[in-house]
Amino acid sequence: MFKFGAFSGLTALLFREGKIWWGLRYLVFTSLFTPLLYFFLLGTGMREMMGEMLFDGSPVDDYILFLTPGIIGMGIVSIAISSGTTSFNERQWGTFERVLTLPVSRSSYVLAKILVAMILSIGQLLFILLLGIPLVEGGLYCDNIFLVLLATLLGVICFCSFITLLALSIKSSTEFYGLTGLMLLPIILCSPAFYSLEAMPFWLRAIAYINPMTYMVDVLRAGFMGSWDQQIPWGIEVLILCVFTILFLAISIISLRRVRV
Repeated sequence: MFKFGAFSGLTALLFREGKIWWGLRYLVFTSLFTPLLYFFLLGTGMREMMGEMLFDGSPVDDYILFLTPGIIGMGIVSIAISSGTTSFNERQWGTFERVLTLPVSRSSYVLAKILVAMILSIGQLLFILLLGIPLVEGGLYCDNIFLVLLATLLGVICFCSFITLLALSIKSSTEFYGLTGLMLLPIILCSPAFYSLEAMPFWLRAIAYINPMTYMVDVLRAGFMGSWDQQIPWGIEVLILCVFTILFLAISIISLRRVRV
């Protein structure tokens, strides 16, 4: 029997995933432009109202720059949920089992989902970085592009793996769509996406510390502004985000390998 090599098998699954997203072009459009819309409406709308908010013990003059990492993080989570939804739909329609019978490693299936989500996430990042910020602020603002890209890539892997795990574990469409719709706001609001950790009550701050969104947004903010929202060095926050990412990725791959066809 002919067998795909590891690289050619991943390439075939990437091509297949690309065709799925091409068939959902409206979803690609909304994934790329919705964060930009939030950036303009939420950022400009709340800029005057927020004024100088405290961040890292000192006032922040421009709320839009503070908000930008939160908008990017929200977009990454939304793309991850959309990617996981395609996996769940494949299970419902019976095409998922056909993919598992192909002579490719099952980990390649997860990697293909993650790589396409990475492309979309980097696309939305570039829209905000090269279009949104210059239009509102009159110039480019990014202190460390390496940190911004690192946080984006780790965030995509982390949340795509987590949502894929849910798609593999939940059988009822009502439960899956209900859970993913319900969890989006808590993930975002229980993090420093829109406000500083210092402004949170104790119980909400405690939840934020076990939320990977917190560390993704913090590292993004360190990349954009050169400062972050905790006393923990950003290098330690990167390591914590790596732990979440490796954990979710490993569990999702192990769960996929246990699926019987």
